[in-house]
Amino acid sequence: IWITSRPAAAGLIPPELISRVTEVQRFDDKQKEEYIRKNCKNRTLANRIISLIKTLRSLYMLCYVPVLCWIVVTVLEHTLEKNSEESSKTLTDLYTNFLLVLLTARKGKRTNQEAILKVGNLAFESLEKNITVFYEKDLREYGININNSSLYSGVCKDIFKQDSVLFEEKVYSFLHLTVQEYFAALYVFGSYHNNYFNPLKKYKKYKDSTLKRKPKLTLNKNALERAIQSSNGHLDFFVRFLLGTEMENNQKLLKGFLSHSQDYPSDIQKTAEHIKKLIKKTSSPERCMNLFHCLSELKDQFLLDEFNVTLDAVKHSGQSLSPSQCSALAYFSLLSEKEIDVFDMSKYATSEECV
Repeated sequence: IWITSRPAAAGLIPPELISRVTEVQRFDDKQKEEYIRKNCKNRTLANRIISLIKTLRSLYMLCYVPVLCWIVVTVLEHTLEKNSEESSKTLTDLYTNFLLVLLTARKGKRTNQEAILKVGNLAFESLEKNITVFYEKDLREYGININNSSLYSGVCKDIFKQDSVLFEEKVYSFLHLTVQEYFAALYVFGSYHNNYFNPLKKYKKYKDSTLKRKPKLTLNKNALERAIQSSNGHLDFFVRFLLGTEMENNQKLLKGFLSHSQDYPSDIQKTAEHIKKLIKKTSSPERCMNLFHCLSELKDQFLLDEFNVTLDAVKHSGQSLSPSQCSALAYFSLLSEKEIDVFDMSKYATSEECV
């Protein structure tokens, strides 16, 4: 029996050794809307949220998991009530706004930078070791005391869930793995910009004043390289959050967390170009798909237009699709706002692997 919320992880089962059936259970579209209406304060607001997320496919897809659906509703309820023009269009936008909603609800706007970095440190180092469950002693090692410190009792009680195990010892985990991955990205971003060290560089945990002058591109390349090398995709969401955090709109939202923000608009563009090169070189469909998601966090639409033209040309020429084009076809089909009633694979020259 294989249980996972990450389709990429199912690829770790050797298909030549066993018969495998993978079933992904989730909310269907009707259940998403039913959940949103039940959890909203009023029907009008619920209808506005449903209409909005239907136009934002990446967020609409997130809502297949109840806890993620709750996060989406929590954020959009808050922003739409305020008539905020800053709607959450990417995954990072959503989680940054979610953090701010929690801080506001708990009157913890002044939750200090150090507190968030400590939670992020736990999230990042545990993510690297594939650890998702913590005991109180684990939290204390990172200077986190959920019960006795007003600094942590606010946000942590919202982002951690608590269970009891043998002998009623308390264990903790983040509300959802994506919440752990978001805080891990915050930690790496904050360490790089506030404390001048790069946690992605192993065995180098001291301050490096040269980072003051180094562009974000250096950090981004490190993160992308680590994510691509991962066999089970455990850094996929982390790298998406890291890149999204560097966007100007999220830096504005995080101004209380950052000692200073660095504005390198050209680095965002250079990172996008670097990702496009990686897509063409990456043979793994899962890693390739995540690179498309990374471009989405950078709000780069050029590749969408480019691949639409390429796929159209391939369809009429009868040429075989490359692995990256197969991934692009899958990615853009998933995120398309138009429902595809019939998808005719015979229009494309594809391998069994591509299918």
